[in-house]
Amino acid sequence: MKEFVESLGGQLIELDSLKFNEFIEDGIIDSLAPFNSAIGIHYDGKRISYHVESKNKSPKIGDLIHEAGHIFASLKPPSVADEVSFFGWEYAVAKKLGFLGAWKAASKTYMIDGDGTEFGSLSAIEQETFLQERLKEAISLGLISQTHEPLSVR
Repeated sequence: MKEFVESLGGQLIELDSLKFNEFIEDGIIDSLAPFNSAIGIHYDGKRISYHVESKNKSPKIGDLIHEAGHIFASLKPPSVADEVSFFGWEYAVAKKLGFLGAWKAASKTYMIDGDGTEFGSLSAIEQETFLQERLKEAISLGLISQTHEPLSVR
């Protein structure tokens, strides 16, 4: 994941909890993931920072991919981003990096519409249909190539 983030011009930084809190206080982290307070981003700086809560326990890869989506697949900062618009980008990243199962597991509570429908509540066929729609939108928005290679719009 770190190499991928760096290939798009960003940084993925592992910190201890003390340094992570310093980054928040100093404004180096300007947005915390609402679903995982161990992950924070600096949107303008294209930086994802996280802390390991205990030995060998890193944040879920799906959560890191989602936060990377805010940085590389959205022209708007997290507080006003249309997150569903980069769901196809997340899928393409997870597939490229070999984390598709972990990403799908982390995305099961992802709200996919204004009615509160969660991705995980869809049947397998509905999920596949939804993902194909998201991939088409990601291509049209320039978030992924025709061959589903993830791109950066920033």
